[in-house]
Amino acid sequence: MSIETSSLAHQPWVQVRDLSGQRSVVSGCTALEKADNFVLDAADPLEHAAIVRFLVAVICAAGLSPASENEYGHRCADASSMDWGKAAQWLGDHAGDVDLLDPQRPLFQDATLHEVPRPRALPARYLDLTAAGAMGRPLLADHRHLHAELPALSPARAAVLLLTQQMWAVGGRLRCSDAVYGPGSNYSSAAAACGKLIWLAQGTLATVLSWRTVPTPSPGIANWTYRARGSPGQRDEPTGELDALTWMPRRVLFTSDSDGLIDRAHFTQGWHRAAAMPGRPGSADLLFTDSGKPLPCTALKTPDDLVPAVERWWQAGEGSLPAHIRTATRLTGCPPPAMRVIGIATDRKKLLHIRDVTVPPDMLTDESAEDAARYLGTLRRKTDGRPLALTDLSGTILLTDPAFRHADERDRAHRAARAHHVLAPTLRDTAVERSRLYRVLTACAKEKDPSMTSLFVTAQTSAPSVTTFGEQMERRLHGIRASEDNRELLGQMRLWTSSLNTHNQASEAVTRDLPANYRDAALLTAALYAAHAQLHPQPFGRTPLPRLMRAFGNGQRYGPRHAPTETLMKHLLATTRPRLLLPTLTQLVRYAAAHEMTPSWSALAEDLAAWNTATRNQWAAMFYTSQPLNELNQIGTHA
Repeated sequence: MSIETSSLAHQPWVQVRDLSGQRSVVSGCTALEKADNFVLDAADPLEHAAIVRFLVAVICAAGLSPASENEYGHRCADASSMDWGKAAQWLGDHAGDVDLLDPQRPLFQDATLHEVPRPRALPARYLDLTAAGAMGRPLLADHRHLHAELPALSPARAAVLLLTQQMWAVGGRLRCSDAVYGPGSNYSSAAAACGKLIWLAQGTLATVLSWRTVPTPSPGIANWTYRARGSPGQRDEPTGELDALTWMPRRVLFTSDSDGLIDRAHFTQGWHRAAAMPGRPGSADLLFTDSGKPLPCTALKTPDDLVPAVERWWQAGEGSLPAHIRTATRLTGCPPPAMRVIGIATDRKKLLHIRDVTVPPDMLTDESAEDAARYLGTLRRKTDGRPLALTDLSGTILLTDPAFRHADERDRAHRAARAHHVLAPTLRDTAVERSRLYRVLTACAKEKDPSMTSLFVTAQTSAPSVTTFGEQMERRLHGIRASEDNRELLGQMRLWTSSLNTHNQASEAVTRDLPANYRDAALLTAALYAAHAQLHPQPFGRTPLPRLMRAFGNGQRYGPRHAPTETLMKHLLATTRPRLLLPTLTQLVRYAAAHEMTPSWSALAEDLAAWNTATRNQWAAMFYTSQPLNELNQIGTHA
């Protein structure tokens, strides 16, 4: 492979999906030129964020950053108003700046490492960010696992891993020799986003880039290749937005074999960077606390935890992406799309977890969400670590409920108490416990309410009216689980995973007052609910099972790219009788529980009650595409 084809301008390396769902890999120029017709289809959320950051840097370097809030707002309202052809042309004209294997100026690499003896480099298959440049010292084991399957990598794959490394790399001191690797080689340096959370819009590539490219009248100069900064140990501040977007926390160098494949990689330390702060270059898409510190990824306790993200959205100050978006919405009346919150949590020795949470658009525009999120955030901090702590999932369920968001403080306390009791069925239902909980929820130590008994949802108390079979079914199952008297019913419900013909005491509790045509769906849902409850303590989930299956898998292959998971989905889609779904659904639900995931029981009940061609097409769309659920209105059969 020739040197020319290693440029990200012309080499296919960006994984995309067109509006019909067809997947392809395109060059950087093509991705920009047809941004209106593509959706990023990166296999990993961290890779997705890294690719977006690179393309934003290209747009800024091309002089296409909006100069004012008005221009930014109009560009967000109409993504086609961006001159995508000009961005693509700039990238093509500067192909040499983004060449992965340029001998003098390799993209995001340090050419001086050519002088380091070749045996010091590691085989490229260890470009999984778990290996360091020094032999036998895997100091980057605290980052993540992106194992390549082959001894050598294609330049396209190496490019994505390199962008991911430079955006998300953690610190960790490398015991490298200055004599071998040069000054500053043993100084710890972490990327600005390491261990933190960032915002990304959802939608087409044009939409994502338009909302992310914030007003930057003077973006500065990009550093597409490595340069030393200051003195070893000194913390430099980026000189502008472009400098921040192209900052390299690690010194890296790839070498290629005779076939043009990346066969070796040097890793050493880079240079310190000043901490990210609100308004500081390159920090717009980070989330910050009230004190101005970046919000850590550990703030999101579960994959469904919306409360910290929504709370910070409304509190974000000048210079932040939320502040720019709020201004754009006010100027144009154009609401923002759903926003993804992406990040990693590390303990500086290993990866703890990745978070990829989607915040619905109404959370970003409904001002009542601000007050509700602040209330739940304060409540969480007050009860953190105590037996009466409101769980993270219950906070999310409450926040997404419009009735809770628009309620007064007293009504919110009542609703929070109900949610807490359902999610913590071991809570003793005594006057003392109820009084303590109510005082915490109302933030009033002297408040007493004799009507507290009615606040708790049990099998005997009346529940609020519901409008769908799915909601009624979910509430009924949570009520069974919350009651000590009915706990044995869960064991009887689990027997149905073997045979729905098993009649026992639980049958009446599950199917009571239901029409005959809903009976099978109710029993199926109850059986799956009980199987899940046996392995995982959290009963609430907001994500439909077929969309949740996109997270099933291992290594780099998840959802449709994970062969066993796709095989199970194909079996479901080929099955027309709901009862025959039970063995496969049981396997999927138990897998979800074992990996601390919970599907939406109301959505599952609704789908099982109407298991027809339209429902199966809907499942295929949710599994095979990453399109937001609220946009899946017209679903076709997956090819």
